[in-house]
Amino acid sequence: MNTSQLIQDVMDGTENPLRALALLKSEAESVKLAIIQIEDYAFQEAMKYGEKTFQDMGYRFTLTDGRRTYDFKHIQEWRQADSIKRDIEAKYKAALDNIDKGLMAISSEGEELDLPKVSYSKSSISVRQL
Repeated sequence: MNTSQLIQDVMDGTENPLRALALLKSEAESVKLAIIQIEDYAFQEAMKYGEKTFQDMGYRFTLTDGRRTYDFKHIQEWRQADSIKRDIEAKYKAALDNIDKGLMAISSEGEELDLPKVSYSKSSISVRQL
């Protein structure tokens, strides 16, 4: 597939943008799966260079160690704090929902509640082959 030509055809109006999107998403998924299949082999080959960053075949390759992650879910104190945080979030989401419905955003004690800041991610279109 010539992606540059496909893009130009969409921009020129000679290609259906939905068909083009479906084709590109399908191709992207195939490429993603192919990368997963060969990535370990490529990493093993890169290790032979003995450096974290090296150049070969006109490309710069950089090896990066896996990132360190933490899991606190088994710690009782963390679970309690997380539960409290979720309750607080639900309370203030409900306050915002009340404002959206034309109601007041007040606590059970009658105090006006601060409202959470809301942002929206970019809208998207989902494509699945039937």
